Amino acid sequence: MRRLQRSRNRVIERVQDSTPGEQILGTAVALMAMCESANVHLGDVLTFAGRVMHDAEGPFTSHVQAVRDFAAGEIRRGESAHGLRG
Repeated sequence: MRRLQRSRNRVIERVQDSTPGEQILGTAVALMAMCESANVHLGDVLTFAGRVMHDAEGPFTSHVQAVRDFAAGEIRRGESAHGLRG
């Protein structure tokens, strides 16, 4: 779990200077490209990620909540998720 946390934190650090819409869309595009390159279905990755988050809610709740808080703060910073359109 620690290696996963470090990887997640590195991704967040790299995108945090972009607008919230760019952060979400850029991360999504990178994830899609990685899945295509690895011949892995995006839906399977998202399902697995949901399970990991659920499992992390117990002993690692603060880590998952930190990501949620970061995202909420970014959206409040100036751009809603709807800013992804267009």
